[in-house]
Amino acid sequence: MASMITTVEAEPIVLVDSFTDEREMYAHALRRQRTLVEFDNGEAAYEFSKSMDPALIITDAVLVGRTGGIDLTYRLKHDERTKKVPVIIVSDQRRNGDRTRALDAGCDLYLQKPCLPDVLVAEARRLIRLRAVQTRNKSKELIERALRIRDCRLAH
Repeated sequence: MASMITTVEAEPIVLVDSFTDEREMYAHALRRQRTLVEFDNGEAAYEFSKSMDPALIITDAVLVGRTGGIDLTYRLKHDERTKKVPVIIVSDQRRNGDRTRALDAGCDLYLQKPCLPDVLVAEARRLIRLRAVQTRNKSKELIERALRIRDCRLAH
């Protein structure tokens, strides 16, 4: 299941949760922020994310299907195409060790359910802003390095 609500933002937020009620609760709050693409399984979310460069991925730790949220995070963080996309894992922590496994997999933030939608939206905005700053800084570094190389070549 994938649905998209269009807004002016180019990079979507990906929301992954097998449970429709929880997904809809968070989707309602997130749709006001930017384009939102929803999935009920990790495999579809991974395939989409490889080609679409989302701004952020939010997933439950436990998902129905082959690829759970922790496995999804591990795959995203070890794929050159998606490793810089921030990932938030939201979990009810009924399973021992979810938090540790999620952080070990590379998630940028782990939130425990019940998580208020406003808290999730605030954290999503924070991580998206942080990624934008990091991207600008990296671009600036690359430009400065290219200019230094060019100046070196011109000097010789």
